[in-house]
Amino acid sequence: MSSAVSVNSIVVTTAAAGKGKKRGQATITVKDDCGVPVANATVFGAFSGSLSESVSGVTNANGVETLLTNGSAGGTVSFTFCVTNITHASLTYDSAGNVETCAHN
Repeated sequence: MSSAVSVNSIVVTTAAAGKGKKRGQATITVKDDCGVPVANATVFGAFSGSLSESVSGVTNANGVETLLTNGSAGGTVSFTFCVTNITHASLTYDSAGNVETCAHN
C-alpha cells in the first residue's frame, strides 16, 4: 500500500505568450512509492532565471500538472524550476524519493 508521493519527472520548456515573449512552463509528473501516478496532488514550486515566480497546481488523473509563469519575457529566456512541496489528502511528500527536484530548459 502506498504511503508517499514524490516527483517522477520535471520537464521545463517555454510557452509562447504573444508579441515575441515567452512564459516559463514546467510539466511535473507525481507518482506514489509503488510507481503509480497520483491524481489530486497539489504541487508547489518556484521558477528562477528570466522570471522568478512561485506557482502551484493540482495533478490530473495521470499524475501530471503543467505550471506556467504569470509573467513573460522577451529574447533568450532561461528558467530553472524546483518543486518545493507536494500535498495530498492521504499521502505524504517524500522529497528523498524524487527522481529529480529541479530542472532547467
